[in-house]
Amino acid sequence: MLGGRKLYTMGLWNALDYVLSAGAVSKIRDIGTFYHLIPENPSASEWAIFWLRLFRSAKDLSTIEGDGGVSQIITRLEAQLRSMPARNVDIITGATVTDVGPGARADQVRLRIELSDRAWDLDFDHVILALPRSPLSKLTRNFPVEIRNYIEGVNGFPLLKVFAVLREPWWSANGGGTPGAQHGAHLVPTREVHYKERTETRPSKGAPTTVGMVLLYTDRPANAYWTPYVQLPHHAAQVNGPLTLRRELAAQLLALKTQRETGPQESYKTQIDEMEETIAGFAIRDWSKPPFGAASHAWLPGLNVPEAMDRLKAFSLVGQPGRGNIHICGEAFSDYQGFIEGSLRSATKTIDSIRE
Repeated sequence: MLGGRKLYTMGLWNALDYVLSAGAVSKIRDIGTFYHLIPENPSASEWAIFWLRLFRSAKDLSTIEGDGGVSQIITRLEAQLRSMPARNVDIITGATVTDVGPGARADQVRLRIELSDRAWDLDFDHVILALPRSPLSKLTRNFPVEIRNYIEGVNGFPLLKVFAVLREPWWSANGGGTPGAQHGAHLVPTREVHYKERTETRPSKGAPTTVGMVLLYTDRPANAYWTPYVQLPHHAAQVNGPLTLRRELAAQLLALKTQRETGPQESYKTQIDEMEETIAGFAIRDWSKPPFGAASHAWLPGLNVPEAMDRLKAFSLVGQPGRGNIHICGEAFSDYQGFIEGSLRSATKTIDSIRE
């Protein structure tokens, strides 16, 4: 309770306004160094818990070490399923579900599935929809009104990331250590900046060389600065293009190197040229583009989230009460949104409901 109101009925921005000065809230909102979502004003109860758990985390959650990051969970699971000698799972990639409706039997669900130029109507005993809000909201015409309201009860949170791989990064060339997270973040259009480096031995050179990486993690409003460089369709990371992005990155990296806002001084163009020459590769990824529509999600104020999750884990289509054969799970509809833990927890609820 806060000010006589239950937290789930309030937005986090409203709740913070009760206990912090306007200046403090403004500082967190505008220059805070993690994805606080204050401009989105998510549910105070859910996002306050997220904050507390994030503050408690001992590890840097900005990136997962190792090749492939958290996507390896999916990649390795798929590999194990495909390698099972007597598997009863068919995996089809590149397909799109365009409709969810009643099946031929009263206890089944029919999916309209499109792949390339073909479409099939297939019936299933259970259907699990682990989707972001944007694509899921297009499949709800046969869902109960209560379920549709829960699906619309989360907002899609846009995130954009830009990466630059550097030959002989400036901090190494200058004999300094790797800069800490957020070093110079206030000088470039980003929420967070992270620096990485590793030593490589190239056959052509023989001697070990240091390779660096600078990662810019952005949310609103900085996303808008980078979107002119995003090309559509945008279904995966956009690598080494367009060349105008390389030039833009060189200018921003120069600001990080010099720790000052660059200006129209005489040597400015030359300095950018030199920085651009050190960029071995670059990429940009904008998860707000279709088909995802968001990188992560947050519950909106006014929803009792435990009740919503309990309802979403198993429900029936309109006109088929008591079946409980439609299941919604994943990060977007979890109690720890934005991280894979929430996806796993909501998936466990779904599996348990099927086994009951």
